[in-house]
Amino acid sequence: MLTKPKRLQPGSKVAAVCLSNGLASEYPELFAWGKKQLEEKFQLELIPMSHTLKTPVELYKNPSYRLEDFYEAWERPDIDGVISVIGGDDSVRLLKGLDRSRVIHNAKPFIGCSDTTVSHLFLNSCGISSFYGPAVLYGIADFAGMNLYSVESFRKTVMSGEVIGELRPYEGDSVAGFSSWKNPNLMALPPMRTNPPWRWLQGSQVKQGRLFGGCIEVICPIASATAIWPRTPDFWDDKILFLEYSHELANSEYTLWFFRSLAAQGIFERIQGLLLGRQHHLVQEEESEKILSSVVRVVRDEEGIPHLPIVADMDFGHVQPMLTLPYGALTEIDGKNQRISILESGTS
Repeated sequence: MLTKPKRLQPGSKVAAVCLSNGLASEYPELFAWGKKQLEEKFQLELIPMSHTLKTPVELYKNPSYRLEDFYEAWERPDIDGVISVIGGDDSVRLLKGLDRSRVIHNAKPFIGCSDTTVSHLFLNSCGISSFYGPAVLYGIADFAGMNLYSVESFRKTVMSGEVIGELRPYEGDSVAGFSSWKNPNLMALPPMRTNPPWRWLQGSQVKQGRLFGGCIEVICPIASATAIWPRTPDFWDDKILFLEYSHELANSEYTLWFFRSLAAQGIFERIQGLLLGRQHHLVQEEESEKILSSVVRVVRDEEGIPHLPIVADMDFGHVQPMLTLPYGALTEIDGKNQRISILESGTS
């Protein structure tokens, strides 16, 4: 089991870290808006680390700056939690410099998604639970204010210390287009669309397991070739795997290859369930359907596992609004009644 970090509370100080793209300085209005959302919705104080506000070029050329900020966030006694500013594509460049001994005895809530998957997998390898959820510039700095669905999930998962309970689909309009990050009208909603319901693709049994997963493009080809990807087959025996795309590789052919790779590792015959995030709005509906067909083709038809619960179009990952999911939390999938519940708290 993973060590749960202490819950954040009103008044807690949270470090903002750029572990990949250095966009906090490039979009200062949006960063300030995210800071304001954390203050207004949760009474959390967002504090940039020493290099967080450096330019994207500086942070790209100097991965050591990002690494120093990661350690600063974990080692400063006045910092209670850590939130990623945004994703990107090169957090993996920090792996060679990450030292487990500098974080393993000091669990703090760590929140983010997308390329932040690298950091989540690292912390998981250290035995520390973290949270797949919003980043400062994506999910927190929502235009027109942070969505109540995202607020309630974040608060219950990271700040309550209580059993999280049933996860419910978002019912309402979700983001379906971009708003400009340059000179933004922060109070104007972006293009919206009716949010699709969750889809139960197969599996009618009740299964329990512990949450593990992340962004597909980051897991493969980036993280799965490194030491932070689990190599022990029995690691998967008690897991519910959650996966989602950004949009760069979200197509049916890549899905077929990726899921065949997971199948070759014996993962589907061991896990207790599979949760799939709904697609980013840039992915066309026709391609989304083909992606799900590829998943079922591998799991049910090629691997012969029709009983594995698979739930698709869930509200986590590269979508707005979004759930916050705690790594390692015991979760139940009730296929008969089509319910998903997290059976414990996300924090201590």
